[in-house]
Amino acid sequence: MKKSKRKRFKSDKINNEIDLSLLEDKLISVLRENPHQTFTIKILGNMLGIDTPQFTLIRACLEHLAAQNMILKPRSGKYQWILGEEDLHEGVVALTSSGMAYVTVSGFEKDFAVNSKNTVHVLHGDVVKVVLYKHKKRTEAEIIEVVKHSEQSYVGRIEVQRTHAFVIVNSRTMPYDIFVPIGKIKDAQDGYKVKVRIVEWPENVKNPIGEVVEVF
Repeated sequence: MKKSKRKRFKSDKINNEIDLSLLEDKLISVLRENPHQTFTIKILGNMLGIDTPQFTLIRACLEHLAAQNMILKPRSGKYQWILGEEDLHEGVVALTSSGMAYVTVSGFEKDFAVNSKNTVHVLHGDVVKVVLYKHKKRTEAEIIEVVKHSEQSYVGRIEVQRTHAFVIVNSRTMPYDIFVPIGKIKDAQDGYKVKVRIVEWPENVKNPIGEVVEVF
């Protein structure tokens, strides 16, 4: 969703106690750092150290942001950040044999861990778009989109069955067996060492699909 350009409160203070413009900035910071969480006014107030009598000011700021399509109200009384292009970062995936992934993002010194539930259909070397969010005491990445799949080939042993084959890859960066249609195994026989190239990975398929490009 495309966000509207933000309009700040015309009045800087109410009751000379809380600067609403500053309060908005703080609310944006909390919501933006936790894009997958929904927050109630009470939780936000407690996080920001604001007393209960002033929760109406939080509501006013949140409603102001919602009117500008900067945040969502998925349920009554709850608020959530809307992801925009400015929240996305492009990076490169480093995949481990356990299925754990890390993303290297330009401009950041450390790589960001990706939850294993979010690494489905992602391969080592893929270029991806991620959103960064706080998880416990560290910042993690969630993969939003695969921009370009890696063109890397893999070497392994082929297990040939009647209608298809699987290549068991000996690589620390490939945790999946590669499915190969029987017509794409060249002259490989069961147990041969082969080089395989991944050609597609449909969302509803468990294993990446490849073709044998070389038989050793």
